Amino acid sequence: MYFSSIMTCSYTKAILFAYIISLIYAKPTSDPCEVPSDLMIQYKRLTNASSETLFFSHTPKFTMESKEINLIVPNNESKVLSKVSTCPWTIVYVNDSTVYPSNRAEAVCSCKTCNGSSSIFQCVQVFTKAPVLKRTNQCIDGLYVFKPTEIDVPTACVCASVISLVAGYEKNDNNYNSDEYVY
Repeated sequence: MYFSSIMTCSYTKAILFAYIISLIYAKPTSDPCEVPSDLMIQYKRLTNASSETLFFSHTPKFTMESKEINLIVPNNESKVLSKVSTCPWTIVYVNDSTVYPSNRAEAVCSCKTCNGSSSIFQCVQVFTKAPVLKRTNQCIDGLYVFKPTEIDVPTACVCASVISLVAGYEKNDNNYNSDEYVY
């Protein structure tokens, strides 16, 4: 008797109907497509990479004149460039399952304005192109198809002059460049 009185309520019927429809159209819980097991081999072919690593280490290293140089401020071995820069940055580790390798390190600016400079300067990210294998929606023989592509990865932050748009023209340091259009 109590159940039948509840069922007479149109609101309850609507909720029950929506629940039944959601069960009918619910996506299957298991994905019929899997990630190929040879992605590391494909990636090595793409980049000539020697091992599966993060794109950039915590303290990036570059090779100059056959010497490995750590980005540390000279005369003070304990200060890392990312901390003492006019635009300091921190490293954030990102997991993006739509690309391979899925783990990468990205630089995030710690400040909006540059340390020790006027408001006409701001901190901006520096991007580096990185090759990746991007997962497509295509599934062949139960495996996702990955296509080679490049993504922009923020690797550092620098101090740059503020650029703004005024009437379709570029405004930079209070000088108008009418010859240059900003797209």
